[in-house]
Amino acid sequence: MKARPMSWHTNVRDLGATGDGVAKDTVPVQAAIDAAEKQGGGTVTFPAGSYLCGTIHLKSNVTIHLSAGAIMLASKDEKDFDPYETLPFTPVNDRETTYFHYALLAGEDVHNASVIGEGGIDGNRSKREGPKPIALKRCQHITIRGITITNAPNYSISLLGCDHVEIDGVQVLNAYSDGIDPDS
Repeated sequence: MKARPMSWHTNVRDLGATGDGVAKDTVPVQAAIDAAEKQGGGTVTFPAGSYLCGTIHLKSNVTIHLSAGAIMLASKDEKDFDPYETLPFTPVNDRETTYFHYALLAGEDVHNASVIGEGGIDGNRSKREGPKPIALKRCQHITIRGITITNAPNYSISLLGCDHVEIDGVQVLNAYSDGIDPDS
């Protein structure tokens, strides 16, 4: 699958994100990603700041650019995250391995998407219990480059059934589980 050119750009603050680490920015951040998808793809930029969010859904042909000093900060409120998905079988593995919806940045059946930059993702936890910072299921042509993931309470980057994934220059610090966990 050939990547589309991504010329459309938006800044999450243009859609109402505050980046103050206190106000929940989930709605404006998701609106920026959805707008990029509707344009056929593009780049969603996070300028320096701390963006408190629950589950954000990555979309096809969208690049998330975390600028230097920009942090996607996981909410401490469990109600801000998608619940574990219902599966058509009884899983034999633990929750960390089996489920992908309970995440800060989730993507399912997404293609040609990226999470890049000099900023990072903060799982905002101090023990091994909470949402995955990045969880991707059945995705193709994914790039994760340059970011730093801290305080991850679950697999920092979890991949299930994904093809053509490039992870480069990513730092995982103070994690309470696997850094990069590819399955299938």
